[in-house]
Amino acid sequence: MGPSSQHSGTHSGTGSAHSDTERYQQRNTNEEQLMAGSSHGHTPAAWTGVIISFIGFCIAGVFMVAANPLGFWAGIAVTVVGGIVGLAMKAAGLGMPKESAELAHARARAGQAQTS
Repeated sequence: MGPSSQHSGTHSGTGSAHSDTERYQQRNTNEEQLMAGSSHGHTPAAWTGVIISFIGFCIAGVFMVAANPLGFWAGIAVTVVGGIVGLAMKAAGLGMPKESAELAHARARAGQAQTS
């Protein structure tokens, strides 16, 4: 018996599992394509704003535990500054560009095709 005939007879029902795996991989591929097209905030403006806001959140948390209201509000101010910096960087062209109507329509069609 050759190697191919030995392998094919060892697993029963692999056709069903194999097709389920293929469907799962195809679904993931479609989702990845949709997500890759959206960029989901992977811009310098988004990262900078989030990092500054996170630092402000940490500052506020430390001073809240330390029962220091002035430090807490300073941390909240840093959190707000993070949002302002992110918006300013977006306005300066470091954010995600506006989506064209044609791209939005294509994304909607792809989403509908995926659900049906």
